[in-house]
Amino acid sequence: MRYRYRDHQGERRGRSFSRGRELRFQGGSRDRNETEARFGHRRRYLGLQGERRGRSLSRGRGRGFRVGSRGRNSRGTRLSNGHRSRSPVSRDKTFNIRDLNQIVDMAKRNSTKALTNLLRDKEEFLKLLQRQMLDELKASVLDLCGKIAQIHGPRERLVEVSEIIIGSEFILQIISLLDDKLHTENTDNFWNQLLGCVRLINMCHTYTPQLSCDQVTRLIQVLKTEIDKLPQQEEHFKRIIQRFMSLSFSVCEVEENTIFERFRSISVLPTLDDITSMENPVLRPNQVDLPYQSLVDYLDVQFCLLREDFVQPFRTDIRKLKQLGGNESPNEVKNLTDITVYQDVRILFPEPTNYGIHYHVQFNVKNIGGIDWANSKCLQSANLLYFSNDNFKENVLFGVITKREPKQLRKGFFMVKLLAAHNTHFLGNGNTFSSSYTVVESQAFFEAYHHVLSGLQEMKTLPLSRYIVGCNKDVLLPLYQMENKHDFLFDYSKWLSDIKVNLDDSQKFALQTSLTNEVALIQGPPGTGKTFIGLLMMRALLRMHGGRNPILVVCYTNHALDQFLEGIIGFHDKSIIRMGGQCKMEKLKQYQLNNVKKNLKVKTHFKKIDELKQSMKNETVTLNASTSCILSLSVLKEVIPPELFHQFVHHSNQEKHSLDTALLQWLGFCQVQNLTPYSYVIAEVLEAWARSFLSNYTMDQIKQAINLAGSLDYTAVANCLIRNGNRTVSSDSIPEIVYSFLVSEELPLHIEPLLNCFNEVEVKCAVYVLIENRNDNDVSLKDVIKWLLKKCCLKDNDVTFEEIETWLLEQCAVCTGKQVCNKYKQGIIEKMLQHRMLAAASYTSILRELQQMHSSTTQRIKLELNNTTTISVQDMLTINNIMNLTLQRKWKLYRLWVLLWRLQFCEKIKNSAEDYNEGSAKWKETCDRQDCSVLERADVIGMTTSFAAKYRSMLHELPIKVVLVEEAGEVLEGHIVASLPKTTEHLILIGDHQQLKPPTTVYELALKMNLDVSLFERLVKNGLPFAQLTCQHRMKPRIADLIRPHIYKTLTDNNNVKNYKEIAGVEKSVFFISHEEKEEMADKSKMNLHEAEFLVALCKYLLQFEYSSENITILTTYSGQMLKIRKIMQQSNEGKLNNVKVAVVDNYQGEENDILLLSLVRSNDKESIGFLKTHNRVCVALSRAKKGLFCIGNMKLLRKESQLWNEIVSNLETDGSIGDGLVLKCAHLNSLVVAKTAADFKDSRGGSCGKECKFPLECGHFCLRKCHPDDADHKRYKCDLPCPRSCEERHKCLKKCWENCGICPVLVDKIMPECGHTQKMKCGVNPQNFSCLLPCTKVLPCGHQCMLKCGIQCGDCEFFVEKIMPECGHTQKMKCGVNPQNFSCLLPCTKVLPCGHQCMLKCGIQCGDCEIFVEKTMPECGHQQEMPCHIDPNLLKCHVRCDKRMPCGHTYKNVRCHKTTCDKIMIEVYNRCKHRHVVPCYLHEKSFPCRAACDLPLICGHACTEYCGEPCPILCNVCLQDPNCRNGIRVKQFV
Repeated sequence: MRYRYRDHQGERRGRSFSRGRELRFQGGSRDRNETEARFGHRRRYLGLQGERRGRSLSRGRGRGFRVGSRGRNSRGTRLSNGHRSRSPVSRDKTFNIRDLNQIVDMAKRNSTKALTNLLRDKEEFLKLLQRQMLDELKASVLDLCGKIAQIHGPRERLVEVSEIIIGSEFILQIISLLDDKLHTENTDNFWNQLLGCVRLINMCHTYTPQLSCDQVTRLIQVLKTEIDKLPQQEEHFKRIIQRFMSLSFSVCEVEENTIFERFRSISVLPTLDDITSMENPVLRPNQVDLPYQSLVDYLDVQFCLLREDFVQPFRTDIRKLKQLGGNESPNEVKNLTDITVYQDVRILFPEPTNYGIHYHVQFNVKNIGGIDWANSKCLQSANLLYFSNDNFKENVLFGVITKREPKQLRKGFFMVKLLAAHNTHFLGNGNTFSSSYTVVESQAFFEAYHHVLSGLQEMKTLPLSRYIVGCNKDVLLPLYQMENKHDFLFDYSKWLSDIKVNLDDSQKFALQTSLTNEVALIQGPPGTGKTFIGLLMMRALLRMHGGRNPILVVCYTNHALDQFLEGIIGFHDKSIIRMGGQCKMEKLKQYQLNNVKKNLKVKTHFKKIDELKQSMKNETVTLNASTSCILSLSVLKEVIPPELFHQFVHHSNQEKHSLDTALLQWLGFCQVQNLTPYSYVIAEVLEAWARSFLSNYTMDQIKQAINLAGSLDYTAVANCLIRNGNRTVSSDSIPEIVYSFLVSEELPLHIEPLLNCFNEVEVKCAVYVLIENRNDNDVSLKDVIKWLLKKCCLKDNDVTFEEIETWLLEQCAVCTGKQVCNKYKQGIIEKMLQHRMLAAASYTSILRELQQMHSSTTQRIKLELNNTTTISVQDMLTINNIMNLTLQRKWKLYRLWVLLWRLQFCEKIKNSAEDYNEGSAKWKETCDRQDCSVLERADVIGMTTSFAAKYRSMLHELPIKVVLVEEAGEVLEGHIVASLPKTTEHLILIGDHQQLKPPTTVYELALKMNLDVSLFERLVKNGLPFAQLTCQHRMKPRIADLIRPHIYKTLTDNNNVKNYKEIAGVEKSVFFISHEEKEEMADKSKMNLHEAEFLVALCKYLLQFEYSSENITILTTYSGQMLKIRKIMQQSNEGKLNNVKVAVVDNYQGEENDILLLSLVRSNDKESIGFLKTHNRVCVALSRAKKGLFCIGNMKLLRKESQLWNEIVSNLETDGSIGDGLVLKCAHLNSLVVAKTAADFKDSRGGSCGKECKFPLECGHFCLRKCHPDDADHKRYKCDLPCPRSCEERHKCLKKCWENCGICPVLVDKIMPECGHTQKMKCGVNPQNFSCLLPCTKVLPCGHQCMLKCGIQCGDCEFFVEKIMPECGHTQKMKCGVNPQNFSCLLPCTKVLPCGHQCMLKCGIQCGDCEIFVEKTMPECGHQQEMPCHIDPNLLKCHVRCDKRMPCGHTYKNVRCHKTTCDKIMIEVYNRCKHRHVVPCYLHEKSFPCRAACDLPLICGHACTEYCGEPCPILCNVCLQDPNCRNGIRVKQFV
């Protein structure tokens, strides 16, 4: 582009500027034509009064040069002033226009790198902007700064760039430029400068609103003034004036507003003040029909109302709980409607996860009974918990549930992440794990509230606040469309030309509105196709954007999100990413972010967190294992006072039991021998040891003899058996004898590594039994592992024996085979093995044994297993005799020991917790950066509102300009606002404010404070333009009449809904049954048994008429009724009912079905109908059905209490569609019965009137069945009457009417056309297609008669004759037609082979190698071995068994002679590294590299991560992952 100006003398000079690279001057001086005017040098310009001093635009050098002086201008050459011009790539270069241009080009490839380079020279950048420039230079810098403002990178860097621009006051220079020159320039130049101004304004407004308010406001005012000077024909620019005015409003509204800034200091989490204060907070209602004063005013209202919706249920019920003083009964706790209370809760121990330190928690299941944890909403993931050990007076902990498994919840276990504590000292001291807590759980979904509230609190600016806050009714074209100037925006046919759709006028207008309005509101009444129109919008937007910027699709529920994204896949199946893990559709699984990252091979590995986790691994595994067993006394010994522990020792010595047996008996268990982890050892050892005695004595006799002998000495036991064979002796000491016997046994060296995984007694038992069974002292490690796993592995896990075996072999450092398939299974294995090291008895074996016990203590022991109460340490110190305690007090004492034992491990983990949480936070940042890089490539990003609020910082880093919200009328305003990325320029809200409102926890806030008014509804009520779809394509007209004109006055019907068939089996397809049966309470909800039973019976009845169960939905207005209906359906044992969907109205918006059965529930003496007064819920409930709607409720009460219901009932009365009973009719439309109750359906005789059907069939007969509800069209009916049809010969068909006649089966004589024979055949057979069955009369050329049938063509002669074989002369029998040359002689061969043996093959087969077996001498060993005669002994291995000595010196007995490798297990010390390895003898250092960890450091100083025997890596993972590591930079440069 070219700018021209006139100097004072009138001489016209011009400048050409292109992309900031060159600036050339043309004038009277000849030297100027050749001089390159770069901004890095000083210049002088000649004016009217002499020499005009130049200004330095680079690094402040004070000397200059004359334009006309001698010098060279090429890069790097010397100029007249003695200075050398600097290369643009030099590190100390002068910052100039070219550098800005390079940064703009770089931003197109890597925005983060571009910003980094810009800020590296930020001081020079600031100096450039601060210099006084000529107008042309100002325009050039403005254009480039506008392009820099388009860069999307890390927010903190963009804030810094914006601060530099504002601090330089460059905007004021732009204002002077506009004041002097802008209105005189041509419109093309004006347009580019205008875009530069717009981009700068947006950037400053987004990142530094308060700093830039004054400068930006002045700039907008000047722009408005200059645009007003344009000619009237420039309407395109006139429209942009409004855009600037909106930006002026947006920028100026963020000035300091101390009145409403209070919300930024309010805690998102509830505080003790929220609970203890008796005063309710001061709230302001949501302004439904007025704009807000400012953004801060708006955010304050939204934040405070939303927080109160979350906190108030807590406040109310915890106040009641505090008033009970900790002495509340279970019934009193159940009366707390909005919270769930758990007593005797313990925080057991911490565990490191990828997301920080989380904590295992246990509650007392005794106080919580009858909960179906698989389906219950209690203790759901992400729910907020209050922990308090002082009745909520001072000490309060907050936790969020992070892991819940129904199986573990039945035992009382789950995991939480502790967020914060009101008393910080309380969180840090030792009381965290030793205290017993009362825990309160909120029923509100904390995850959604937390992230939305945090997003509102952090918000400084809001995109499109002109409409959201100011409710400006003049909606403009989106900014990005102004820049791109799309010509087809106002003509939908241009971008839907390839789609064959017929749109009505309202749909066309909705599409145009959605694309041309910055904030587009599309209202879609039921059945008008909101989703269909939304998909057409997406199609157009994707075509316009062309992949430049991702489009964000936001929905309130996962179900709605999945449905919408599934529709997008139909026309755009690439570059779609579905965020969140709650996807239910298989089609969308490949588009989930994790799966996309896998396909792109994006891996996140943070070594620091892995190292910290590994350092805490032993403690974590140990603590996890302790939750599923009774701990052994040997483990608890260190925390039990010595005087109490000696009592166990004394008791065990006295009773001749082990310590663990004494502990289990002390805790009330009877058959202890079946509970200990090593009880199987006795049976296994005795069976192997006593095998030689079992032929003459029973096992009981042998046990008695062992007890008499006191040992397992064979001689002593044999003498006892001979002398005392029938003597009865107690066998109580058998375990001790077996254990002492095993302890004295020695283990082979290669088996000893297993002692790290199993108890010594178990390992020795396995070795002994295997040796005894095999009569072989050589036992392999693998055999021992297999035996142990089969005998002692826990059965309740997801790991196979093969995986455990592989893992154990790897632990023993002798296996290099397959790895355990995943870390989860490896964790189970480690827990199982650690469990066996700790346990006196496992819970699994205890519960299995308790099922077989019938003692009075069984139930008490079951409760104690999952109890959490303990005695205090002070009480323990006062105990003198543990044997005199009650069973309950014994368990409390045992749990105290377990608590004290766990504390030592908890302290070790807690010491590393801070570093670990810091590491996990960095790991999450790394993951987020990787996610951002993946999301930037997407065309469509889909997520729920709560997910968008949670990851709002990630969304702010993405260049998202278009946000589409589905079902926007059902979403709280705060959820949408918190989801908007800062770069949003186009917001499309699709919904219907006359259907369901956003759900709130506190009804009063919806009623009095308008919290349930969505952003969609508020903008509509404030007069913003919106498009309404008016033609419905779902409901039968009679159903649509129920909501028009009462709710929708202009709703019309499409032609397709006018042709729906009537529902079979009933008189009317739309009918309301009125009754006065009373409702009941169902937990915290309501139910009506009469309605539930009636609708289930009606559903069964309709299913008899061949309606699919997928085509019927039962809808209720209360969750209690839904659960009751499901229970009745389960009790009925009707298979067809299993697929019938039962739902509540609030969860069914956006869905539909052919037949809807609706239960309204409310019927009471208080004449209360609750939220059935709400028009929105009534609208949704009555508009879900397509073909049939059957509703039951107390219509008399409803019409009395609601004007809307009065109008609906009056409408129904006009054609008799309401009554106290539903008229059931059969297929002949004969009335069967009037069903008023569920019992009346039994009199319907299955939908049949009992008369003959007589339906006319296609064959001419009539249906012979009695009236039947199924097969109404008789498409499956089979007519059993005789077939009336005949063949051409008038033979009557003998089949039934429904059967295919086929050919006539009557046998007749027919003459064969070829041979003239007469043959019997079926009447319907053509003789041409029949083969004559008489014998053939033809004579063959050989003289024999043909032996085939007449209808078969003659072939070779089949007579057998004798012929002489031409080669051997033998005589052979063969068919006459066979040539002897082609026949193989079958007589034995008479030839003698070269070896002297006769050939064993047939005469016709060529002789080969001799297969006779002979004995030959093996050349190496001299053994005689049988083999085929032709085999060379040198080619075979000797298989004779013999005693052999290996080259290594080891001797093998009775092994194959060919064995050459020694596989004896040896301990080898490697020469190079001196590491010890347990390996087979034949392996050595070169063939089996060292598997120990490498001790050598890398060149960067970090530890090597490879095995000792492998080469060290060139690249260090630690350096490469840490961007701040200088070593990493050096390594990268080296590579």
